[in-house]
Amino acid sequence: MLTSLIPDGVYGDIAFLDDHRLYVCGRLRSVIIVRGVNHNLEDLERTASSAHSKLTAYPRVAISTQGDDGENVAILHEAPLFLRKDAVKQELEQEISDLILKNHGFCAREIRLVPAGSLPRTRSGKIDRKAADKLLSDGSFI
Repeated sequence: MLTSLIPDGVYGDIAFLDDHRLYVCGRLRSVIIVRGVNHNLEDLERTASSAHSKLTAYPRVAISTQGDDGENVAILHEAPLFLRKDAVKQELEQEISDLILKNHGFCAREIRLVPAGSLPRTRSGKIDRKAADKLLSDGSFI
């Protein structure tokens, strides 16, 4: 029997029960709504990494952004230097944009390939989505 659990707002986990087993699928805060459709930020990050085989080893972060047209996403993806050369970088950022449109049905507001090691981390080593959003807003990833 498959039962969906609706988060109560205290923990923010998205989970379901299947045959008396609890499966935690993600965090409520990692879901954005673009034009009425829910999108998991981790799914968008995986899509971005699929644009080039050399990107899969590098960290990335999808950040919810607000604009005149509503909620959207910015994607920051660490990449090695050879993928950040002007011509290659533009082509790869366009490929990521095309994949987001094809797989998720909308155009990401912003896509940036950034130097390896430049995305902020929490004390536990995870990518700090909130700090990355602040750096993007401050213009640190130009």
